[in-house]
Amino acid sequence: MQNGSFSYFALQILGDHPERVLKSVMILWLVGVLLSASRGNTRILGFVVMITLVCVEAYNYILLFMGEAPALTILYLLPFVWLLLESRKKQPKKAS
Repeated sequence: MQNGSFSYFALQILGDHPERVLKSVMILWLVGVLLSASRGNTRILGFVVMITLVCVEAYNYILLFMGEAPALTILYLLPFVWLLLESRKKQPKKAS
């Protein structure tokens, strides 16, 4: 988009702060899903994925304070693989 004021607002004023906050909120939401709804083997996978993701997020915050670019961003796709596996499980039938 060739709008100077929009580019200034989006890149100079906001920067990547909203994206960083939304990533952190998404990670907290996924941890909540893991603790409240996950069962069985996918719960173990979820713990591994979320521990990895929390460590990557902490590492990226350290890199941010050091003035470096974020690293290992491909690992942010792991929770979606876990959620796909979680969604394929059959729900237990409730006794009526």
